[in-house]
Amino acid sequence: MAENLAEAGSFALYFSGSGASLSTPHLYISALATWPRKLRPCWGWKSRFPGIPGFTNASLGGTLLMTLNMNSLVDAVAVSPDDKYIVSGSDDKSVRVWDASTGSELKELKGHTNWVTSVAFSPDGKHIVSGSRDKSVRVWDASTGSELKELKGHTNP
Repeated sequence: MAENLAEAGSFALYFSGSGASLSTPHLYISALATWPRKLRPCWGWKSRFPGIPGFTNASLGGTLLMTLNMNSLVDAVAVSPDDKYIVSGSDDKSVRVWDASTGSELKELKGHTNWVTSVAFSPDGKHIVSGSRDKSVRVWDASTGSELKELKGHTNP
């Protein structure tokens, strides 16, 4: 019991010092993804939110978990439903797919002609969708990186 209380106290301190504490209250769940300890109660809390990605190299003390090196600002990030991939959208007009466990870039999806401001995976993980200041939305095949559709019609970014 004492160990569980100490764990809850440690997590509360960790959370209060993170950026998530300044956001909407339900975002405390985001801090669970980077909490490396396997003790209760955090382990119990994590088990109630199966979509939280796991980090094998997480540690306490503000240590960076992973860096995805980009040469431009990243405006959007999403994690695949199976937690295996990360997709990012950037000011350099690119959509990039990364291996979530290693941080290696797997592919670059080219086609947008302006900043990519939003990205998402379909619920089944088979498609990636991206929105850009070029006033288009594009649908991509997540496994091959091929563009499947370009949706036009927006009149503003």
